[in-house]
Amino acid sequence: MVAASSDPALVAPGRWTESLSRLEAATESSMPNVQTVVIHKRKPLPLPAWVVTFTFLVSLLRQGNLMAELAQRCAIPRQGGYGGFDLLIAGLAFFSAPQTGGIKGFARAILGLSSRVAEIAGLKKLPSPASLSRLLAVADRLERADEFVGWLWAQGCACRDLLRSQLVQALDACGCFWTVLDFDPTVTAQRLRALPEGDDLPPARRRSAKTCAPGHTGRKRGQTQFSTAMLSHAGAGLWLHATVWAGNTPCAEAIGIAAAAIVRLVAWAGLDLDRTLLRFDGAGGNHPSIAAVAAHSLPYLTRLGRCHVLNKLDVMAYLSTAAWVAVADSGSGPRRHAPRRSAQFCHATVACGRLRPAAKSAAARRAIRR
Repeated sequence: MVAASSDPALVAPGRWTESLSRLEAATESSMPNVQTVVIHKRKPLPLPAWVVTFTFLVSLLRQGNLMAELAQRCAIPRQGGYGGFDLLIAGLAFFSAPQTGGIKGFARAILGLSSRVAEIAGLKKLPSPASLSRLLAVADRLERADEFVGWLWAQGCACRDLLRSQLVQALDACGCFWTVLDFDPTVTAQRLRALPEGDDLPPARRRSAKTCAPGHTGRKRGQTQFSTAMLSHAGAGLWLHATVWAGNTPCAEAIGIAAAAIVRLVAWAGLDLDRTLLRFDGAGGNHPSIAAVAAHSLPYLTRLGRCHVLNKLDVMAYLSTAAWVAVADSGSGPRRHAPRRSAQFCHATVACGRLRPAAKSAAARRAIRR
């Protein structure tokens, strides 16, 4: 601010302009340079809807105090980098999201959100697709893998209260509740494509060499295959055990492993083994498979693969006087009928050459075409 003066020399237009210029120069030289920086804060990207499912699953693990035990049981020995617990959390997030584009598509979908999603489970960042590939390559270093998988399917799911609930159990005609489990092997066929070869390429190798083998593929096309034998809860829809085999599943061995897993599950959940029913299809309706289940005193239901039992006199006498009812099916193909009270003559251990008490056994009923 310049004060007014009575001196005509100072108020002259030329002298006034010169004085104002000197004042501005002095002011600029005495004050530091001030720069104005405008920062535009970007609005964070919204989290997708599937994160709600992921958050819910992580909260269930925390309520069951399973996070620390998961990290301890799934330790993969490595020198630095991600570990087995990171692999589990990444898999949990992957299967919570819509399945589009595989692992690489999932990585593109969470681009910019990886750290925020990982913070839900207490991690800094989810592994990249390359890190996941390296982790899977050394997954065979996991100690006591079979024990960990068995624990993960049951105790690791914190499903004790769900398995005890009558809402997921079956009710028979006598008013008794049953825990019904299904065992079903499934074949996945692989086609052997030509491997890339060249002087500038590393030696080619097939990743399926360790996990696949030739076998009967049925209607599926492929030169090699692996089979997955799943044990699922019929009422809750939970997967409770799984085994993977190269080629076709050795049914008797796989059913024996599943039966042993059921015994451990029933003891952990506090269920009644005599009211736990294992169902499997006709592939297991033979003497070795039935003997493997009977060794664990487990009731079961299957289609008997041997028809010679129908030639017994007591069976023929019953079938000739039994009341036959239609068996529910898909409606395609020939209709099947079964005796109304077939449990009285066809017990679970007929193929083993002995009968179990009817109060403790479930019928291995065979749907007999009339």
